[in-house]
Amino acid sequence: MRDNPHLRVLVQCGHTDLATPPGGILHSIDHMKIPQPQRKNITIKWYDAGHMFYLNEPDLKKMRRDLVEFID
Repeated sequence: MRDNPHLRVLVQCGHTDLATPPGGILHSIDHMKIPQPQRKNITIKWYDAGHMFYLNEPDLKKMRRDLVEFID
């Protein structure tokens, strides 16, 4: 993101994910050496299920909406 300040990132996380715990994700993002102005290009979306939240149909629908919104 330092090389391309227009890069946008969508991070999609399950609240009960034990493979990639939400706290670890937030910690990693917080400690990335990204200039403050580019941090607004990181979007984090949360889902009720765990690691494979897309297997939960309501989360799958929400994931699709979030992805379409992010791309538009």
